[in-house]
Amino acid sequence: MPSNTPEKKPWYKKVWIWAIVVAVIVIGGISNLVNGNRDEPDAAPSTPPAAAATATPDPSATPIEEPTPAGPSDVERAAMVEAALKDAFGGEEPAAVYASDPSLWYGYVNGVRVENSNAFVTLQVAADDPNRKPLGERAAQALSTLLPKASVEGISFLIVEDASGVVIDQKQPRPIT
Repeated sequence: MPSNTPEKKPWYKKVWIWAIVVAVIVIGGISNLVNGNRDEPDAAPSTPPAAAATATPDPSATPIEEPTPAGPSDVERAAMVEAALKDAFGGEEPAAVYASDPSLWYGYVNGVRVENSNAFVTLQVAADDPNRKPLGERAAQALSTLLPKASVEGISFLIVEDASGVVIDQKQPRPIT
């Protein structure tokens, strides 16, 4: 005997379910537009004027000493090392030295940077270059005695690296005085 009751639809085929989903999304979007981004913390409440007046420093108190600069920054120290290196080669740029004699390590210098107490000299040489290791070792050995004491003051190690930042060799500075 055939039944006159219609088949029951699955929940995802019911129109009223999708109407509710759309309504929730629309209400959420409108709420987001109205309220904006709430990721930032709210502004701190301002102090009352009476509290602000009592928080002013006493002019008769001893002044706070301003901190003295600790010395040149890493960028300034890198510039000093680079200038001393350039002076050691008669003011020539590395590209000019490379053009005249490609066997000299100075021609491969691509940059100098100082991080804390280490000076990094980057050579423009590939990691798979067969001359990478001897070139880097010659550069590290020469740098350890070539630079004047004033330019390597506060530097613990002179580190020679290739173009990809891989360390080839490192030496402690031993400037000739």
